[in-house]
Amino acid sequence: MEEEIDLKDYLNMIKKRWKIILGVFLSSVIVSVIISFSLPKVYEARGMLRMGKVREEYLETGNTVIKIFQTNSILEKVVKKLNLPVTEKEIEGIRGKIIISGSEDILEVKGRGKTPSIALELVDSAGKVILERHQRFFDKRKEILKEYNAGVENQLVEMEKDIKNIRDKIKRNEQTDSQAKAYIVQGYVESLENSLDRYNELKEQFYEKNLEESYAAEPTRIIVVPLKNDKPILPRKKINVLLAAFIGLIVGLGVAAFVDYLERSNTQKR
Repeated sequence: MEEEIDLKDYLNMIKKRWKIILGVFLSSVIVSVIISFSLPKVYEARGMLRMGKVREEYLETGNTVIKIFQTNSILEKVVKKLNLPVTEKEIEGIRGKIIISGSEDILEVKGRGKTPSIALELVDSAGKVILERHQRFFDKRKEILKEYNAGVENQLVEMEKDIKNIRDKIKRNEQTDSQAKAYIVQGYVESLENSLDRYNELKEQFYEKNLEESYAAEPTRIIVVPLKNDKPILPRKKINVLLAAFIGLIVGLGVAAFVDYLERSNTQKR
């Protein structure tokens, strides 16, 4: 019964103070509309990169890229790509406008600017900095792998010579009836077997490394090309107005209830 009375009193209060509620509600909406339409537009462009790797090891993890893009040294390179003077003002100007996120192997690069063209230029410039950085890493690792393979190939050539020499020695001594030379031949045979084992093992490694150099090495590449987006992402006018309307309604009800409470308190005192 008390709940019904309270609800009835509350509805009566709304009917009585509707002008206050409406006034606060409309004021909140109007202010929100004015602010939303006066705020500068922000445009966003985005692209995606797949991280390169060599021998199943990524050139750089996504978390590392995110961290280095907070440093001035990397932002300086982006500023240069934008053909802007490398100053503290320009570096701070793009800080926060380049947003990088993603996982270990996929990176999403976003750029935000006052125009669609500026947003696109930011993404392009940041992407180029990442690609050039990773290409240096990729070339260096490929060179190390190439040098390793060249060294192994030289080892194989030398081992082939040693195996041939051992076989020649066996051939020269295998027709003898001498017991001493028979022991020598036996030693050559054991040496040949060991050499062949090492040679085959090294040759298999060489074959695997060549496969890695050809197929297991992949540079960082673009998988989603950034495009110009003519639709601004900010300000979110509809959301701002709806949120302001909701807040205005709640505040209006609160103000109306407070005014009604003060009026009833004064009436009771009299």
